[in-house]
Amino acid sequence: AESFPAPSYSWEVLGGGALGDTVMGANTSTLTFSPVVFGNEGEYRCNASANGVTDVSNTATLTVSPKGSAAVDPVGQIAQVEETVNFTCSSLGGPGVTYQWSKDNSVLEEDSALLVISNVSTSSGGNYTCNAYNPEGYNTASGALYVHPFFTLQPADALSRINVNLTLTCEADGFPSPAVHWEDSEGMSVSSSALLELAPVIFGDEGVYYCVAETTVTVGSDSITLTALSMNATLTVSPEGSVEAAPQTINGVEGMVAEFTCSAEGGPNNAFTWTRTFGDVTVATDSLLTVNITSAMDGSDYECLVENAAGNESAMVTLNVAPVSLAPLSDLNVTSVEGNITLTCAASGYPLPSIAWTHNGSVVLSGATDRPDVSITDTSTDRMVQSVLYIPSAMTNDSGMYACNISSPPYDTITNGPILVLVQDRPEQPQNVESVNITSRNLTLVWTEPHDNNAPIEGYRVTYEPPSFLQDSNSAVTLTSSIERLEVVGLHPGVLYNFTVVAFNNIGSSTPSAVEQALTLEEPPDGTPQSVQASTVSSTQMTVTWEHVPPSQRLGAIVGYQVRYQQDRFDESDGAVQMGVENTSLLMHTLEGLEQDVQYNVSVRAVNSAGPGPYSPVVMNTTFMDKPSAPPQAVTVVSPSSTSLMVSWQPVP
Repeated sequence: AESFPAPSYSWEVLGGGALGDTVMGANTSTLTFSPVVFGNEGEYRCNASANGVTDVSNTATLTVSPKGSAAVDPVGQIAQVEETVNFTCSSLGGPGVTYQWSKDNSVLEEDSALLVISNVSTSSGGNYTCNAYNPEGYNTASGALYVHPFFTLQPADALSRINVNLTLTCEADGFPSPAVHWEDSEGMSVSSSALLELAPVIFGDEGVYYCVAETTVTVGSDSITLTALSMNATLTVSPEGSVEAAPQTINGVEGMVAEFTCSAEGGPNNAFTWTRTFGDVTVATDSLLTVNITSAMDGSDYECLVENAAGNESAMVTLNVAPVSLAPLSDLNVTSVEGNITLTCAASGYPLPSIAWTHNGSVVLSGATDRPDVSITDTSTDRMVQSVLYIPSAMTNDSGMYACNISSPPYDTITNGPILVLVQDRPEQPQNVESVNITSRNLTLVWTEPHDNNAPIEGYRVTYEPPSFLQDSNSAVTLTSSIERLEVVGLHPGVLYNFTVVAFNNIGSSTPSAVEQALTLEEPPDGTPQSVQASTVSSTQMTVTWEHVPPSQRLGAIVGYQVRYQQDRFDESDGAVQMGVENTSLLMHTLEGLEQDVQYNVSVRAVNSAGPGPYSPVVMNTTFMDKPSAPPQAVTVVSPSSTSLMVSWQPVP
C-alpha cells in the first residue's frame, strides 16, 4: 500500500486453523510462514493503516496439503455379521479437504469423512482406505474391518449304532476366512477340519462335539485371535451290543432282598427301565433293580431295557422264588359213609412248583391200575399251583400217612405233611364168640375184639333169641364199653340160645358175629302136664291122656312122664302106683289090671334130665262093672198077692 507517511501493516486470518483473528508478529507487508505447518491454512488479508485510515486488502488463501496428516479411526475393528460399524477419516491441512473412500482399491461411493457400513457380512471384511485431498495435495490412510468368524452351517445332532461310518459337518465364514476344527466336550481336538469322520463309530464316541472356527488378525500392534464356537452336536450311540445285566439268576426266598445291576455303553442319556415280564409291570427306572421278595409274585424274568434316541437293547435276568406251601395239610378222618378222601395241597413259587403225592412213602399216581378211580387234578394260576388228590369210595386200606412233595428246581423239595388220614368204617365182625360158665339161668359170653377200622369201638350189642314162649323177655344187651365179656343172667333153664355179638363205633355197627349156640342147664319142670284126662276102657283098664307141659315150665327137654294112680278110697299116699312113660310123643298111657267099678285118682308129671316136676291136679274116673262072679245070695220069693211076687236077695259077696 502507498501513503504518506508510509503505512503500517497488520495481518488477519479470517478462517482456518489460526487461534485468533490477528496474526501476531506479522507487521510488515510480507507474511512469511517458515516453515508452513498444519494450522497455517486459511484466508488471510492485509490491513494498511496510515493517518487514521485503514485499508483492507483482498483475501489471500493459504492452502496446505493434507499430506502426512490423514488418519482413519479405528485403524482396525472386528465386527459381527449384521452389525453396523463406522470408520472416521480425519486429516489436517486445507481448507477444502475432500475425502474419498475405497475398499481394497475399489472406490466407494462414500465421499464423507464418516464411512458407515451397515449389515456387516463376510464380504464387508477388508481394508478401507480414505483419500484426503485438496488442490495442494492428498494423503491416504487405511483401516481394516475384520468379520468375526461365524457358522453358516451348524453341526447337527447325530444318531448312530456302532460299526457304521459317520461324518459330522459344520461350515464357518468370516474375514479373514477362519480355520475350522472339531473338539469334544473336554476341549480336546478330534478333527483338524470341518469334517469329523468316525469310521466306524465305536462305543466311547458318544458325547458332545462342537466346531471351533479361528482366525488371527492384527489390530494396530496387537495380534488377536478370533474364535467362534458352534452349537453343540450330540452324537448319541445306540447301546445295542453292550447291555448286560448281572447276576443273570438269583435264587431268592421270601423276605430276601435281591439286587440286579444293568450296565450299558453308548449314550449319552441312556435311560434304564426294568420291567417284570410277569404282569408287564415297570418296577425301576434306574440301572439298579432292588426287589424286596414278599411273595412268589415277585418271581419272574426281569428285562432291563436301555434306550436312547439312537436305539435300544435289553438284557434279561431271572429271579426265582423258593416254593412255599400255602396251607398245611391236617390230619383227616373220613367215614365210610362219606366215602371219599379229598386232599388239597397248594404252593407258590417261581418257577411254578410241581406237586407229587405219597401214601406211606409210595408215590400216588392218578389212574393207577390198582386204583383207576384215584385222580390227581392240578391247576395253576399266576404263581400258584394247586393239586387235589381225590380217592372215591375210600377203603380202610387207604388209611395211612399222606404227604405232598413240592418241587421247584433249583430248590430242595419241601414236604407238606405227612398227615394221618384215617378211613373210618364200622368195626369188623367179632370173632371167637364162646359161652362159658353155663348154668341153668346164667352164662358168660366171651369173644375176641375185632379190628376197629380206625374208629375206636364204643361198645358191643349182644343179641340172643329166646324161644317163642319167651318173646316178652329181653333179647338184647348193649355194652357201652370195649370189654369183650358179658355176664348173661336171667336165662331160662334148658333153652338153646342163639347168641350174636355186634361191635359198634361212631360210624356204625359191624355185621353180627357167627351164631354161638348155648344150652342152659336144665332144672326139674316147674309145671304140670295140661288137660289130664282119664277115660274108662273096661272094667280093668283106663286110658290116661294129657297135653305137654307149657314150654315155659318144662325147664328142659321132657324125657318122659310119670303117671300115678290110686283108688279113691285110700289115703293119698297110700297105695299109689307110679308108672313111667318114656315115649313122650304119645301123651297117653293105659292103666291095666284095675279093679272093676272102682274110682281111681289119677295124676301125671313130666320128667327131664334134672328130675321130675310136680304132679298135675288129680282127675278121677271109675272102671266099668263086670258080670258078677257069684250070684246074689239068699234069694227069696214072697207072693204078697195074687198078682204079684216079691223077690228079695242078698248082695253078691
